Amino acid sequence: MIANDLTLNPGSYGGTAANLVFVLGGYPTPTSSIRRVQATALTEPNALLISHQQAKRGSVIYNRHLVRRDRSLIDPLLGTVKGSAWLTIEAPLGTSVFTAAVMKDLIGHLASTWMTSGATDAILAGES
Repeated sequence: MIANDLTLNPGSYGGTAANLVFVLGGYPTPTSSIRRVQATALTEPNALLISHQQAKRGSVIYNRHLVRRDRSLIDPLLGTVKGSAWLTIEAPLGTSVFTAAVMKDLIGHLASTWMTSGATDAILAGES
């Protein structure tokens, strides 16, 4: 488990340039943890969930890692509304070819797709 609080700033990825400190909360298990950011007058607590599991397909065992970021906002008409972003990483266990560098490339390509000029708006509008 990641021992320290996580300070994240999405400014360099097209988001708001503000540090958010995610503090470990609840009761972490060996396979998951939840971290939260304090609520403000216009928000509920932000959450960051990290979890891990294994799945077997055929003769290959895969490690699956999920990172989910939840954000609740208070809409003047709808009340509390929640959105989330998920990143699921899956890699075969016992292989030397799926290294951290390969996975970082895959994650970087996904993040770059979202951050490419106009891509986020187009994807959210249902374009593919």
